[in-house]
Amino acid sequence: MKRLIEHFRDLYRYRALVSALVVRGLKARYRGSVLGFFWTFLNPLLLMLVYLLVFSTVMKIGIKNYSVFLFAGLLPWTWFSTALTDGVGSIVNGSSLITKVLFPPQVLPTVAVLVNMMNYLFTLPLLLLFLIVLKMPLGLTFFSILPVILVQLILTQGATLMVSAINVYFRDLQQIVTNFLMLGFFVTPILYPLSHVPQKVQFIFYINPMTVLFRSYQWIFYYNIHPNWLHLLYLLIGSFVVLLIGVYIFEKLKEAFPEFI
Repeated sequence: MKRLIEHFRDLYRYRALVSALVVRGLKARYRGSVLGFFWTFLNPLLLMLVYLLVFSTVMKIGIKNYSVFLFAGLLPWTWFSTALTDGVGSIVNGSSLITKVLFPPQVLPTVAVLVNMMNYLFTLPLLLLFLIVLKMPLGLTFFSILPVILVQLILTQGATLMVSAINVYFRDLQQIVTNFLMLGFFVTPILYPLSHVPQKVQFIFYINPMTVLFRSYQWIFYYNIHPNWLHLLYLLIGSFVVLLIGVYIFEKLKEAFPEFI
């Protein structure tokens, strides 16, 4: 716990630097492109259209207003997966900053998480627009998204800290994370409801902690009901454990970062 407090105390001390790097990361993502910031909306929209074509036309999954169901899970997954893929190499890629004596290395994976969280928040109006166009209800349950986002932030931060530190010493981890995320995407009920999964393999989805997280988003936006608070509480506890482990590993390994990069 002491390491956790010191870790985030350093982040708070350098909050201006974190904010500046987040803003720079958001601006740099589509710098030089004609449409620029609009790719924040276009990328998830085009990805959704591809899945819509496959699952509602070719495979005929048969879910009413499938675009909302899909978008509700796809947007936060994009935050999680992109934060991990950006974050795993953040220390290695930021070697010029890491070698500076006063630079706190935890800033780099944290920026990767926050940049992608901001991208997720920027795309939420697009999801709300779908709800309005399709005349789907969304009342006070919308505010249930706040604790869900908090849980995802804690979980993503812990996982990103962990993989970014280990990747300095084991560079193959970057490829492993990419393939693991691809597997995770298909064993998490994002493209389809859990009821469509055969009974004999449903246990795989129930032991997957991401199932609770992404079903919570779907319940809020698609079903207009509150998430299962007890399950979300369990996930919050688990996410905090992941954060503790991530901080411990990061703090344990960071002293030797300059030697390995």
